[in-house]
Amino acid sequence: MKGHICQRAKGSWTIVYDLPMDAVTGKRRQKSQTVKGTKRDAERALREVLLSLEQGSYVKPNKMTLGELLRQRRRSLTGFLMWMRMKSHMRTLAKC
Repeated sequence: MKGHICQRAKGSWTIVYDLPMDAVTGKRRQKSQTVKGTKRDAERALREVLLSLEQGSYVKPNKMTLGELLRQRRRSLTGFLMWMRMKSHMRTLAKC
């Protein structure tokens, strides 16, 4: 995988890195990310991203808000709790 660094402003850097080719179109995909700090910080961030891409542990950055995350977790937790209650009721009925 390839990547490079560009300075945007003093203390602000953009890292650009290649993602795996698009499976459908076969086209090249790139992702950019802003890093605040020194050039060394940007180099470190780029190394980490490239390493995670090589190891297959890369997780695409997400701009989900905390509220959205909590609503999503609540929906999945609600389903789980309903299942646990039903399971408990089934055990109670089996004892009768």
